[in-house]
Amino acid sequence: ILKNSRVELLMFIAGADFIMHVHGHATLTVDQQLLDLAVVNNRRPRLGIVLDQCRFSIEQSKVIQQAQPWLEENYVSPDRLTRFSSALSAHMNGEGLIGKVTTPFIDVIVKNDMKHLY
Repeated sequence: ILKNSRVELLMFIAGADFIMHVHGHATLTVDQQLLDLAVVNNRRPRLGIVLDQCRFSIEQSKVIQQAQPWLEENYVSPDRLTRFSSALSAHMNGEGLIGKVTTPFIDVIVKNDMKHLY
């Protein structure tokens, strides 16, 4: 955002085979009135992203239509997914001993970051 304010977001519409594209410009803000609108669990973020000059489009997605992720039989339990910290560690260090050793450290960093997101 600091180098290029143009952004594109891709959002799934829950329970449907449509996706929404949002194209626009983003700026960072510390405006307290705007940040008050984003309070979660009585915690206000320190920094916000404001989108403007947005264009929206909604399209049907054949891939989503075929996958039907909203159906219960297509649900994947989070327990079966690779932890983010493990995937990041494998990506950064490759598989093997180094990746296994760094995973606990990255896991602690990610948990800390998630706890102090706002």
